Amino acid sequence: MQPRFLLPLFLLASAATAQQVTLQGKVEDANPSGFVVGCTDTRLESSAFNLNLFVGQNVQIRGTRVQTTGSPLVNVTAIQPTPEILEIPGNPEVGQDIRFGATYTPGSQAIFFAALEPGFTSVGNVGTLLIDAPSRVRMGAAVIPPVGNVEISVAMPNDPSLIGLTVYAQAVVRTGSTFLLTNPDCKDIQ
Repeated sequence: MQPRFLLPLFLLASAATAQQVTLQGKVEDANPSGFVVGCTDTRLESSAFNLNLFVGQNVQIRGTRVQTTGSPLVNVTAIQPTPEILEIPGNPEVGQDIRFGATYTPGSQAIFFAALEPGFTSVGNVGTLLIDAPSRVRMGAAVIPPVGNVEISVAMPNDPSLIGLTVYAQAVVRTGSTFLLTNPDCKDIQ
């Protein structure tokens, strides 16, 4: 290959490996390997922030995805505590309803998604989808009432093969023309 073609290919490869991302989630200590976003396989590192100070907190993170193969690795360049928006209340059981809840600005619409694997897909200013994009299923949608939280229930199949699997969930909330991907949550199916 001629040298004049190497630089554009190198720049293209560099752009693909360093991606600016925004995401929400709970910081968890994954000793001895560092920190992760709860309910994901996304690892966190930072030379700008002591991530120990944020363990157990739901945060909004801005950073650079520095590893694109294997488990995602995000170098955190900005972090701030933020309220948890999404949760899977209770313990989902086969043959029973699984519930998805959102706490957010009244009048906003919450659209709930679930998958059986974590994932990592940046969606620009909206945030990062932290559940598996190809297998995600839309579970339902609801408008946040004046009390500020909403919950939907979805029937779970009475299929014993689901026992022990983990359900990963995330929502998109829309307020006017603004969209935001929430924190993820996960629960083991019983």
